Amino acid sequence: MRKLGLLGRLSLCSIVLSTGLTLVWPINTIYMQQELGQSLTAVGLVLLLNNGAAFVGNVVGGILFDRWGGRVFIIVSALSSAGVVAAIGIVHDVLSYSVLLTMLGLLNGIIQPMLNAIAVAGSPGKEQQAVNGMFVSQNVGMAFGAALGGAIASLSMKGVFFFNALLYVVFLLLFMVLIRERRAYTVRDDGSNLPNVLPVRKGSLRWFFAITAICMGFSVSWLCYSQWAAIVPVHSLAKGVSFSHYSLLWTLNGALILASHPLKIWLVGRYRLRPVTQIIIGTIFLSAGLGMVGFAEDFSHFAAAMVVLTCGEVLVFPAVPVWLVDESGDGLKGKMLGICAAASTFGRMLGPLAGGVVYERMPGHWVFTLSSALCLLTVCNYWIAASFLEHRRGRILRHEHVEAHL
Repeated sequence: MRKLGLLGRLSLCSIVLSTGLTLVWPINTIYMQQELGQSLTAVGLVLLLNNGAAFVGNVVGGILFDRWGGRVFIIVSALSSAGVVAAIGIVHDVLSYSVLLTMLGLLNGIIQPMLNAIAVAGSPGKEQQAVNGMFVSQNVGMAFGAALGGAIASLSMKGVFFFNALLYVVFLLLFMVLIRERRAYTVRDDGSNLPNVLPVRKGSLRWFFAITAICMGFSVSWLCYSQWAAIVPVHSLAKGVSFSHYSLLWTLNGALILASHPLKIWLVGRYRLRPVTQIIIGTIFLSAGLGMVGFAEDFSHFAAAMVVLTCGEVLVFPAVPVWLVDESGDGLKGKMLGICAAASTFGRMLGPLAGGVVYERMPGHWVFTLSSALCLLTVCNYWIAASFLEHRRGRILRHEHVEAHL
């Protein structure tokens, strides 16, 4: 096992972690509705707390990694998560469930950007390969988790939480045994930067606006995408699709991501597609997939929508962190990945609440029609960001050209 490269071992850890996470999040809506008797709006508020805590964890995790490294924080967070998720399976009231789910969000929020930062820091010159590898491994875990979650939930909803706790322990053991490279998760003795970093030039106002525009667009993309976890379970049940069949949609999602990865890598290399180009094309697919859900009437329609949505997902979600890392200095990679994760979490935080309010007050298809339109609007964010960054890059090149001739 140790003969695997760092990215391969991290991917194995990520698959186990993602499998556990995917066991829980698809059943949150149904569990709180059926077992705890909560409305969709109340469910949205609880998930907002969960994702709000994850947002804080994402930002803090990125900062902690840049300053002190990630190993100790990942170990403590994973161990704590195992205890918290086991406790969720024991409690019977919505208040305790909400508090524990919020704690779980904070702990998970710390772990994920640190794993990604370890992959990037341990793959100098191959950052895009590292981000893509982690994205694929997370989605392979999602496919396993969705398949297992549907089967376990059909036997016992609470059993899902206990099995998730077990997977946290497995992840913890794998991480402690397999990930030991000091170059991947340690910092310099002065605690200021990762190994072999270069000084970071302070960004201009245009750079700041560009990064903000990218993160805003990414948040909105995730807000729309999160309807698949928050609203589609309820919507599909209303259309006669069982929860086990809904779980199969996520298995299909993971299988498609794994199968399409080599094709995507070839297309990106063959046509030299920049991250912004991938993101804009992918956003169109995301928008189309969301629009199709609103008119789905049976499992085959939901499956077709998932196929289209996945085409967008494989282009957008790995390309955004790659773009942000490309535009940041080495000493800011952990922080930038944390900000990127926080942006996606912010979208997931607002998505369930917004979707629940719309779904309960308007015809069901309006959630997905509005999400489709909103998702398409993010193309403007990415185009503006690309324009700002190109302008800044042109000014830097002209300045360096003038200095070279002085």
